[in-house]
This record gives sequence, structure tokens and C-alpha cells, in this order.
Amino acid sequence: MKAHHIVLAALGLIVATAAGAFVFRDALVGRWIERNLAAKLSEALEAEVEFEGLVWKDGVLRAELGRMGGGRLPFETLRASGLRAEVDWKRLMKPLTEPLSVEAAGADVVWRAGNAPAVRPGGAGEAAPKEHPTMEFVVGKFSLRHPDKEGWAVRDTALRAKMEAGRWSFAARGGTFSALGMPPARLEKLAARQRGSGWAIESFALGDGEGDTVQGTALHEDGAWSGEFTWKNLDAAKFLRGGASEHFSGRTSGNAKLKDGVLRGRITVTGAETKKVPALVKLASHLVRENWDSLPWETFSFDFVREADGAVAFSNLEAVSPKGLRVRGSGRIAAESLAADLDLGVRREGRPWLVAFVPVLFRAETDGYFWLKVRVGGTPSAPTEDLTTRVVAALAVAPAAGAAGAAAEIPGAAVEAAGSLLNTLMGR
Repeated sequence: MKAHHIVLAALGLIVATAAGAFVFRDALVGRWIERNLAAKLSEALEAEVEFEGLVWKDGVLRAELGRMGGGRLPFETLRASGLRAEVDWKRLMKPLTEPLSVEAAGADVVWRAGNAPAVRPGGAGEAAPKEHPTMEFVVGKFSLRHPDKEGWAVRDTALRAKMEAGRWSFAARGGTFSALGMPPARLEKLAARQRGSGWAIESFALGDGEGDTVQGTALHEDGAWSGEFTWKNLDAAKFLRGGASEHFSGRTSGNAKLKDGVLRGRITVTGAETKKVPALVKLASHLVRENWDSLPWETFSFDFVREADGAVAFSNLEAVSPKGLRVRGSGRIAAESLAADLDLGVRREGRPWLVAFVPVLFRAETDGYFWLKVRVGGTPSAPTEDLTTRVVAALAVAPAAGAAGAAAEIPGAAVEAAGSLLNTLMGR
């Protein structure tokens, strides 16, 4: 073969090889990325990272599925689908130091039990902290839950998260939030950032689109949560357990502080109403000339302390019914015990015969009401009270049959009111 033919053949082979390399460039780059990207991200994030279905084409890197966990991440595991990032493949051949933006159709995160690893500050005698690349993530539907599937959870929210200098921050909107067995609420907004080994929730707001809201701030550090909250116009049924909503209704507003596992606050209920009072406290119902099956309350508020073991103490209870009843008092409700001291008042106006039962049943009149004390004990499932025997004694010494009938009527209603309030506070 002549020399010029050899040269032409060599040039043709070079051109063909170059053309083939260009045609199959994306596939070659994709294979290289598949072998090396997870390792590079693992090194950069100090965590375990793996991908499935990696493809690089026209400057866009895609992955069907990505997983990461362990190491110094502030969560146990992250599983993301539909990943997309615009990146020059040549950048991936170098250490990941430049900012990287990643989009995902969905992601599911399992919260780390206990504290997140603290950002290492470095210092005298210590190795300099690792320089983490700045990474931003935009997720269409993001969910976050506890590893045991208990406690609070965020589901299907739109999330924008950022890791800068080894610290994470994020903002979310939409989706749902649930906690303590309560029905899910719409997540209006949530903004948080990593703070040392914990998290600072700088602001959050929940609602259902019907005018009720919960908002506040929170801090997670040393394995515990603290925070301050306010809420308004929440349906009382969302707080009540079991079938208690059948006996109490209203819209609640209030504020509370959480610290060391103890929640302290005050609740005010508007439009409060108790109904279907248990028959046990319907004393002498055949004498009732008023309808006490449903009792509206124009004033209903109390302070509360929910202890770490779930017991609830209430104080400064003030409830006023337009039907002439008033309740004041305090108490404590635990899983196996119940104790309360209540003052029940029956309005004197329109009931002149009440004077006949002072001091047999009622104490002296104050604020236009005749008052009597009631002590409640027992358990939430089997409460006891000391009023019934006093009512029976009052009837025995009543000066007239008409007065006796009236006296049986009004204290019985007062007992019903107290029972309704206690059932509400107990979540029965």
C-alpha cells in the first residue's frame, strides 16, 4: 500500500473514532458518572450515597432514585425520586466545591432519633473542618417522619432546602402536618435551620383554610423540644379524645409554652356548649322545668399544664352560662386518678326561693349567685362527687315542697355542668 493511502486510512480512522466518541459521548459520560458520582458525593457529604438509573445527556444529569444516610447528615435516611441537575460533566471529575442545585419530584426523610451531628467548628489542636459544597434542593413533594412512625410528621409539602458551610436550612409550604394523634392540618409555612446539634424552627403556621390557625416558633436541642405557640378559632373536637366531641363543642383560642416536656398555657372557648350530660348527675330530673340537656356557655376559659407523663392540671377555670350557672375551680386529671375542687354558682335573679337553702346547701350570696363547693375524685372512667348527699340532706329539711322541688332542680343542673366541664378537660 502506498504511503499516502496509509496516511489517508489513518486520518479516516481518527475521524471515525472521534465521530464515534462524539456520538456515544453521553453514554460514556453516563457510565463514568454512574461509577464515580456516588463516591464523590459520599466524600463531600460524609455520608453513604447511591443512585439508580443515572443518565447524563445534553448537560443534564438525571436519576430515577437516590438514597443517602448515615455519617454527619442531620437525618437517618433520605430517599428521593425523579432527580435532575444541570451540571457540566467535567465538573464531576474535580472535587465538588462549586454550588450545586438539584431538583426532585419527591423525597421521603426519616428523622434522626436524638440530636443531629453538630457542625464541627475546628480549633486549636483539631483538624480544620471539612469544606462542604453549597447544595440547594428543590422538592415537589417532601415528607418527613420519625423512625418509629410516631410523633409529628410532615407530608407532601413543597420544600426548598440548602446546605451551606455544613449547615442545613429549609423552607416549606403546603402539604400536611400531624402530631400527637391529632388530625392532619394544612402546613401554611415552615422555616427552619440547623443550629449546632439541634434545629431552630424560626416560624411555622398551620391551618385548615376555614379561619383556624396555629403558629409559633420551636427549638430542638439536647434531645428535647421547646417552643411558643398561639392558636385561634380551632374546633374543640380536634383536642378531644374518644367520643368527647359528642358532649362538648366550641372554637378554641389560646397560647402555650413548651419546655422540658411540659406544656403550659391558657385556653378560651367561644360558642361553648355542653350536651347529652350523663344520667348519673341528673338529680330529680322529673322536677326540672327548664331544658338542661344542652347548656351554652358565654364565658369558658382556664389555665392548663400538661405534664410530661400526660397528666393535665387546670386552674383559674371560669365558665358562665346564660341559663344562670357559673363554675370556677381547679383540678388535676391523670390516667388513673381525678381530683378537682369546684365552686358552682346558681344565679339568684328569678329564683327568690334559693334563699331558703342558705346555709343548708348554699353559702352566702356573692356576685348575684348562691355558691356551693363540689369535690370531685375517683378516676376519669369512674368519677365521684360529694354533692349528691348534700342535696338529699337539703331536700329533707326543705321548708316547703315547692322549694324542695326547685332546690333539687337547680343543684342537679349545676352538677351536670360540672360533670360536662370535667369530661371535656379529661378528653372523655
